[in-house]
Amino acid sequence: GFACTCGNPLFHSEDRQSSEAAFASFRKPVVATSVVTDLRSAWSQDESKVELVCSMCGAHLGHVDPGQPPTDSISFLVNPVALVFTAEGSEN
Repeated sequence: GFACTCGNPLFHSEDRQSSEAAFASFRKPVVATSVVTDLRSAWSQDESKVELVCSMCGAHLGHVDPGQPPTDSISFLVNPVALVFTAEGSEN
């Protein structure tokens, strides 16, 4: 799995999506409260992106891609520098 550098579990490895972008892409967090979005941040003033932050320490993780038709599936795009790899099962 993947956690924030503060130790907060964020994403399961099996929820990682293949991506050619520099950011790691995930379908969903470990639990909905692992991450939060900040619509009020200066970073989010670009209306096409919403900042993604760690719910435990408030660190900037990346952004949320709202998805495009035909699937409209949301992607959590995370800067790999903000992640640490954890052994599966240790994020519960």
